[in-house]
Amino acid sequence: MEACFACLLLVSVAVGLNPSPAGSMRSQSVPLRGLGFGIISEPDRRDSVADLGFNWVKYLVIWKDAQPQKGGAIDFSTYDDWVDKARAKGLRVLLRIDDPPSWATGTTEKNAPPLNDAELAEFVYQMVNHLKGRVDAWELWNEPNLNYEWGYRRPDPARFTQMLKAVYPRLKSADPQALLILGGLSTTGGDFNDDGNEGHIGDLGYLTKLAQAGAAGYFDAIGSHPYGGPYPPEQDYDINNTTTPVGLYFRRSELQHEAWLRATGQDMPVWVTEFGWIQDFGQNCTWADAGSPWGRQAQKVTPQQQADYLVRAFQYASANWPWIGPMIIFNLEKAVGTSNSCDNNYERYFGILRPDGSATPAYTALKAMTKVDNQAPVSQMTSLSSYSTGTFTVTWSAADNPGGSGIQSYDVQQREGSGSWNNLLPGTTQTSASVAGTDGQRLSFRVRARDKLGNLESFHSDDGDISTTVDATPPNSSVLSYAVPVTSTFFPVRWSGSDGGSGLANYDVQYRSGITGTWTNLVFAVTYTRTNFYNLQDKTTYFFRSRAKDKASNVEAYPDDPDSQMIYSWTPYVTSTVAPPVWMGQYGGSLAPQKLVLANYGAYSTNWQATDNVSWLSVSPTSGTIAAGSTATITLQAAAPVTGTGTVRFDATIIITGTSAWNSPITVSATVYAVDVLNSIYLPFLGRSATGW
Repeated sequence: MEACFACLLLVSVAVGLNPSPAGSMRSQSVPLRGLGFGIISEPDRRDSVADLGFNWVKYLVIWKDAQPQKGGAIDFSTYDDWVDKARAKGLRVLLRIDDPPSWATGTTEKNAPPLNDAELAEFVYQMVNHLKGRVDAWELWNEPNLNYEWGYRRPDPARFTQMLKAVYPRLKSADPQALLILGGLSTTGGDFNDDGNEGHIGDLGYLTKLAQAGAAGYFDAIGSHPYGGPYPPEQDYDINNTTTPVGLYFRRSELQHEAWLRATGQDMPVWVTEFGWIQDFGQNCTWADAGSPWGRQAQKVTPQQQADYLVRAFQYASANWPWIGPMIIFNLEKAVGTSNSCDNNYERYFGILRPDGSATPAYTALKAMTKVDNQAPVSQMTSLSSYSTGTFTVTWSAADNPGGSGIQSYDVQQREGSGSWNNLLPGTTQTSASVAGTDGQRLSFRVRARDKLGNLESFHSDDGDISTTVDATPPNSSVLSYAVPVTSTFFPVRWSGSDGGSGLANYDVQYRSGITGTWTNLVFAVTYTRTNFYNLQDKTTYFFRSRAKDKASNVEAYPDDPDSQMIYSWTPYVTSTVAPPVWMGQYGGSLAPQKLVLANYGAYSTNWQATDNVSWLSVSPTSGTIAAGSTATITLQAAAPVTGTGTVRFDATIIITGTSAWNSPITVSATVYAVDVLNSIYLPFLGRSATGW
């Protein structure tokens, strides 16, 4: 909103000039020219904007709120919600950025210029990059030709030009299709060379000085705030202000367009980013500044006049301003929820909804007004993950302008890597397609929509709307095997995996009890690779298997055979049940064979093998199988040494190895004493007692 209402007018004298195009003109998803119907509104009233049949809405980005700390993260959540819900209603979005934080300006005064333009440019870059393809245009600053919108210091067009030069390239690098609108200028009067004073610089003079400072090529359209004062929108003007003494009139935008044309030769589009007429809902409020020829009282119109003037403003612009872009009314609902009494909150009296939320005559008239559908639809593609499976689905949608003709068709294109764009579905009415790719392919997609009147949207970007890398191969995983059974109350289960594409996302691990058990989930969709397994049953073998999912959503199949097994038992499986035998004899004598009995106390049969490490001791048989609950007998044959003197000790070892025995191998130590006096041999066999396989 503006506050200075002096008005010196000039009649346009440049209508015969042959303008050259602006330096920033290019193919845009939103045309720079073409009447659009918009309003400033609170985000929660986007339904009312759509109900009006409007196609633009304007919201504000307050830098100090979005990034309160220097170098801190930007909170995008609020703007994501605003923008996505507006687009869902078919509304195009204009966001205004201003009101920087004190850390960026060194002062608490509102809208002071930043100390470092690079910090402003970086903030703009981050906002535009995050909202790329969802926000159509960005307005930088608000009425910078007023001192109270410039940190309460004298306005400075050259300084503002420096800001534009820092911001514009960064904005375009974030989103080449986004538009930068010059902060809407307040209608302060004066001619093309008006230098103003400490409080303001005339809007025409400000544009002239911007051009002199080199601002051409660093914004896409002039922002204008041609509030209508008490006059109808068709009101003519003269340089001496004899016909418009209040100083506010809608056609001031014509002079702003002419000012830039005179200074640069560029036929620059003008976007009316605020305009309106003030009324008091029929209460005859006089406000504090009544009586001033430039005050609010002097601007006041009746509710019916407000309705007529707003409708006629759109009609006049459509008929007479080929350079016009969207026109944004100030405002929809700043009165809603306020008191019905008169007060100095003049902003609410520009609203077109009453304090109780009901429609004013202006709301009703604007809703009934015939809108020119010269705006293309707004399309969007549903985001894809960074990686996709070998076959995946691409989806898109579009909304036409509220009150528009509706969606006719879509053009959908695809490309691989940085190659050429190829038609995937030209002129289609479908809103999804199945796409097949091969491992490692980088695929990008873009869409544009056409409405039933033939308005065709531009493709948003040469980079595409969405992209993904194809990962067609599932990952691999397995549960680590266990060498020995476990006897504690729990044991750890570990697994691992690998993926050569998008990377591992998570794991599922299952177990079963015994060969015929049912597979049961141990963990599901977890990112960790270890857990503890409890509730174990004695004499039970547990089997495990795993599968992995990658970030492209490829899922490995469970193996038919388990990855690993674990035997659990509190009871030893195999042990010796006979006391070690004793032989008596002399050197060179023969010894009777002895028996060693092995018992399997486990739940499963086990194979075994026996060996010895000396030539004078033999084992028979050397292998066999012991069924669960059964025994096996081993014959031990020892030959006494042939010669010797005195008592000599001879040691031997018998090793019994079981394939399923947790205490395998069993080591039996044998010691032989050859006694020449007694002619006897003593051979004890000592096994591992109390433990077992």
